[in-house]
Amino acid sequence: MRSFTSRFIPLGAVLLALALAFCTGCGKKSSTKPDTETEAGSDPLVNSADSVLAHVLFDEIGSNPRRPADLNFQTAYQYYDHAYQNPSLSAAGRVRARFGLAVLGLLILTSDPEVNEAFDEWKTYLQTHVPFEVTPSPQAPLGIPAGFTSGRDALSLPFDLVPLALVSLARSPLVAPDPRLSRVQDILHDRALPRLTEAIAHLDAVAAEVGFTFVVTPAMQGDLAAEPVEIDRTDILALRAACKLLSTMCRVAVAYDLNFPAYDEASLLRAIQPGSHWLQLNGDGAGQLGLAQLDLVGSVDDVSAAIGSLLAETDPQDDDVIRVGPRGLSQAGIDSLLARLPQIRQALTNGYTVTANWDGNPSTPEVPLTIRPGALFTNPVPDWKAMLPAYTGSTEHRPLSTQWMYDYVSADITIQADNAGTYWGGYSLSVSQGNVSEYTWGLPPVASAIGAAIQARYAAIASRPDWGGDFYASGQFSGDLPVGLNSITVPLYESYSLAGRTVAIPVITWVATQYSDCVWPDPTFRGLLPGLTTSSQFLTTFGISASQWQRSFALDWTQYHRFVPPPSSSAPALRRRGHVPLAASRGGF
Repeated sequence: MRSFTSRFIPLGAVLLALALAFCTGCGKKSSTKPDTETEAGSDPLVNSADSVLAHVLFDEIGSNPRRPADLNFQTAYQYYDHAYQNPSLSAAGRVRARFGLAVLGLLILTSDPEVNEAFDEWKTYLQTHVPFEVTPSPQAPLGIPAGFTSGRDALSLPFDLVPLALVSLARSPLVAPDPRLSRVQDILHDRALPRLTEAIAHLDAVAAEVGFTFVVTPAMQGDLAAEPVEIDRTDILALRAACKLLSTMCRVAVAYDLNFPAYDEASLLRAIQPGSHWLQLNGDGAGQLGLAQLDLVGSVDDVSAAIGSLLAETDPQDDDVIRVGPRGLSQAGIDSLLARLPQIRQALTNGYTVTANWDGNPSTPEVPLTIRPGALFTNPVPDWKAMLPAYTGSTEHRPLSTQWMYDYVSADITIQADNAGTYWGGYSLSVSQGNVSEYTWGLPPVASAIGAAIQARYAAIASRPDWGGDFYASGQFSGDLPVGLNSITVPLYESYSLAGRTVAIPVITWVATQYSDCVWPDPTFRGLLPGLTTSSQFLTTFGISASQWQRSFALDWTQYHRFVPPPSSSAPALRRRGHVPLAASRGGF
């Protein structure tokens, strides 16, 4: 059962306390049915719900489930709900029932068929497709790294798919209906958030009972040899903090339109154009962000309250989920957190100032910068694309995977010798995703002849439909020549990349043709950076100078690593001869 325990905990921070309580100590199993009598109280309806929960957990955890979706919590949830709806239930029983409803409501979300179907749909899609693929290649393996591992495949809600799918854009042509980000957002909006809101409301009532405890019996842990575990108010506050934090994440994820109608280059091109609905607030986006800030601040407050509750506990701590001591939190860690929590809350509400070297230049002094993250919630950006200077969007093709080719080739060159004597020189050319650099050394007739040969090789490689965008070649000659036109064969070292899969990436081109005309509409970003009121302040603070400004730049999500040519046999020879290359560079972004 240890393997299930280690896989069950990553369900999310919202289930951390529960997972620790229900799954700690899963080990050797007993074949005897559990004694489901609890010590929690005398309300028959709640006791029945506790018994059902114990049977469910004992039987189904004992069956070694592969994923939480294999566990059926509906029956236990219905028993707790039946007890909660009964008007004759005692006040203490009602609190116990609400605790059961809060926890089981969250666990049911993990086994929701639509939630798991959407998760599996995205997982399958990302395993079998390369989004935004332009030129599929049968030599390359299918798919892209999706961040999934066997231990997480179905054990977490698909919250991580939103940023993942944003950078894993689209492909062409489409061979089947593709999963939609809007569906993930709908699930978060219509399934996850109601469950989280309900759980928080129930936990509000439970947390109000200072003396509340819930004993997780050995049967509930699926191991009759385990020790009982006590969940108390400290754990409830920590669980509520986790629920509010997860609610914040869900609300932020649904606030903006992240959807692509299709995952192809044309959809990408339409999405990045100014005025498109992509990255604009959804209809209730502003409201969701406002609630997200309340949840986030509330989560900080709950962590603070949980620490206060923990430090006030006087009962034995051996059976507690959260405790102070060798197998729990250290006092030093608690003190550090208590000191930081007010700062975190202050930062979320009123902002904070950080003095740092924001321009990345160690020779310039550090400067203070005020940051107010709360502005993103209270004064949300209506359209993130509109926060940029005026621009147009386009696409470029970049290799997602490459194969490197290395070779020595021979080139026939002609050198005009005006005088008999020793002629020497060389040429190298490096091309890396649009950056072009060439270097010449030695006598011009030699360097020019070798350069023409290498340029011809470059043209031939660059004309290949599967060229990956990188090329390097170098050659040199040294020898005695007679007067006249000399035909010589020289060896050239070359390397270049071939694209296994090519994808489309967005390219932003400013309407302004020079640095001084590129104006940011709102350098404060709706109050996020209140001290940067002009474009000049914004650019100076972050070290963007006229010499560094580029009119066009690619948002290259492929994380392609530029090729650094390996040392060739010609390099040591140049050093031995003492020749210093005369650099002549051109091109660049």
